[in-house]
Amino acid sequence: LPALRYAAEDCLTVHATSADQVKQNIDDITEQINRINQNIENLEDQQEILEEEMEDLNAEIINTMTSIGLKEDAIAETEGDIERKESDIAQTMREYDAARETEQQQYDDMVLRLRRMYESGDQNVVDYLLSGQSFSDLLTQMDFVESIYAYDRMKLTEYTQTKEQVLELWNQLETEKQDLETQKANLELDKQNLESQKSDLDQLLAKKKSQSDNYEAEIKKAKQEAGVAKRKLQQEQEKL
Repeated sequence: LPALRYAAEDCLTVHATSADQVKQNIDDITEQINRINQNIENLEDQQEILEEEMEDLNAEIINTMTSIGLKEDAIAETEGDIERKESDIAQTMREYDAARETEQQQYDDMVLRLRRMYESGDQNVVDYLLSGQSFSDLLTQMDFVESIYAYDRMKLTEYTQTKEQVLELWNQLETEKQDLETQKANLELDKQNLESQKSDLDQLLAKKKSQSDNYEAEIKKAKQEAGVAKRKLQQEQEKL
């Protein structure tokens, strides 16, 4: 009987010790599950913050792309203005060349006409003196020569002014073209800066996307660990 009693006591002691171990295991596993769930919650919070930042980056990228498109439209419009200005310049150059030729032709004709008239006039003076004709007729002839000279001078002045006006327009068009080319260069620089900005945003977005994917993988892994722990917890609870 004493031996049987000791054996029963040992059995009770072993059972009590085993039950305590199970309870300890349950507590440990429960604590582990709580830590895993807390980690999952933290990871999901971080991922949510990243998702919001990615949305903001996407919106900024869209705005930047829109700005780039507007710059491209402005560049194309400016290029069209430059082409039209070059056409105007080419036309003005032709008009200038024509005005210069007209001026030169008028000058040459005037010089030739004056030379002929004065050469003819010298001979007329001699003829008038030898023929005994009225000197007033000679003066009338000279007045006629002077009127022709005055007309020629007027036309030459008119052609010269036309040439100078065309030249002034030409210079103005060249200045306007240079301003347009400067405007185009500034637009292209703005576009380059925007493209560089977009490239930086794309890289930052890709980096955050990679971080979000890492969080997603960690969350998935943590949930799997939580599932394993919960199954262990259930097994331990069934031992009680």
